[in-house]
Amino acid sequence: MLKDEIAKNKEIMKDKSGRERLQYFCYYYWKPIVLFFIAICCIVAFIRHFIEYGKESSIYVALVNCNIISEEQTDLISDYVRSRNIDTTVHPARLDVALQMSENRNDNLDVANSQKLSAFLESGNIDVLIAPDWTIESCANQAYLANIQTSLPADLYEQLKDRLIYHTYEDDGRVPVAVYVGDLQKISSLYEADENPYFAIGNKTERKEAAADFLRYLLED
Repeated sequence: MLKDEIAKNKEIMKDKSGRERLQYFCYYYWKPIVLFFIAICCIVAFIRHFIEYGKESSIYVALVNCNIISEEQTDLISDYVRSRNIDTTVHPARLDVALQMSENRNDNLDVANSQKLSAFLESGNIDVLIAPDWTIESCANQAYLANIQTSLPADLYEQLKDRLIYHTYEDDGRVPVAVYVGDLQKISSLYEADENPYFAIGNKTERKEAAADFLRYLLED
């Protein structure tokens, strides 16, 4: 069948000029050509994504319900890595601003983002969570947040102990799980006034020191 098709095309082409052959080829084969290039682009994008996310992060910060829709709208992470001389080609620093949800989980997007947040905290991907107080409470209920007192250096904890919110666990009692950061210059511009953003550290992350250092950075002028 394929041989017959090739023979037929050769017969059609034999008396045509080079330009006519090119036009014929483009007219009849443009769809496979386009699909081929789309496939190549997808493969390249996948490989780049795999390589990038295969690198160990220096820090992963997730912002819930911030008022920006793209990382490019804030210098929060770029200024941080610059101040700490972090080589992001080796250890990328990631900022997730896509987590938007309502307290009552009203639609499918709310549910999807809530599930994504839970999965990333459970897997230890998220180092720093900055979110409204009701999100903090929900995450604390699922034991996704670290004890702030034991995660921060003593001097930093003493500096911030008047900003804490607590969660009561059956086994551990009343535990500080987050620090209010809504009035800090680096955060206040990213949230509406009524969102009350708090800073928390993921319980499963292996980069608690980096998370604590990021909090120290937020406090710097």
